Amino acid sequence: MGDCFIRIGDVIYCSSTIDLAINNWYRHDNTRKTLVGWIAPRGIVALTVSGYFAGVLLEAGFEDAELLTALTFALVFSTVIVHSFTIGWVGKKLGLVAAEDPGVIIIGASRFATKLGKVLAEFEKGVLIIDSSWGRLQEARQNGLKTYAGDILSEHTDYEVDLTPYETMVVATGTDSYNALVVNNFVPEMGRANLYQTAIHEGDPGDFHASLSGRTLFGEKWNIHELEWKAEEGYTMRKTQLTEQFSYEDFKVKWTEDTIPLFVYYSQGKIEFFAENNKLEPKAGDTIVSFTATAPESERTQERLESKRSKNGSQTKE
Repeated sequence: MGDCFIRIGDVIYCSSTIDLAINNWYRHDNTRKTLVGWIAPRGIVALTVSGYFAGVLLEAGFEDAELLTALTFALVFSTVIVHSFTIGWVGKKLGLVAAEDPGVIIIGASRFATKLGKVLAEFEKGVLIIDSSWGRLQEARQNGLKTYAGDILSEHTDYEVDLTPYETMVVATGTDSYNALVVNNFVPEMGRANLYQTAIHEGDPGDFHASLSGRTLFGEKWNIHELEWKAEEGYTMRKTQLTEQFSYEDFKVKWTEDTIPLFVYYSQGKIEFFAENNKLEPKAGDTIVSFTATAPESERTQERLESKRSKNGSQTKE
């Protein structure tokens, strides 16, 4: 029995070592291939081959050949156990485990997109802005945002960019048909519920069937050109934290034509965008981020006083 476990250990060690050596020899992305080499599956193929050769060896007069299939079963079982308990540790050591909450990919490097990415990053969300123009990405780079110059639909991008840490995509280029194409391409990977696009600005929105489009951000009025125009006018990102004294209903009362609610940052750390047919119900402790004209100083002072009063009230209760 002891010899059996020793042989199984030798097989696991030797096979993994050979896998790692081969993968690291001809692959540039060593870390991923190292992980794959460690957890490479050994199952039905090994059992099938071992069963065949066990029969051949028995016919040739090797009596111990009947142990071959049993040893293979033990090997498969052992690798499942060993790899199940070590994959997390190995992944962390190789730097392949996401260290932050799932982020947001923004397609299209407009001024508005940069402002949106920056405010998302302030909430410690990973942000990646992709655009085919290196020049248009300059402002995003200057703001410390992660960028990639290339076409998101290009096969080359699949090899160059790791999209795994991102669960939400905002498609905001100036071409409606391209936006719809990107959304339709990523539905199988991300799900339509996590794919957003800015409103259609050319032609009839009815020409774009719902199955070919993402969820319309911020309402049909705010296409990327309107949002970009507002950015040039000096619109800024504004954070409004809801309290017991200042509820979402109070926020909607103060909601003017100059206010474009973008998303809600919930106290649990989740974000949710304002989109067509998406009814949000933020509560006290949540933060609403809106794109709005610069608020008068009196309004900003009043909000600070309300926030301070709310904090003092909660401390008194404690």
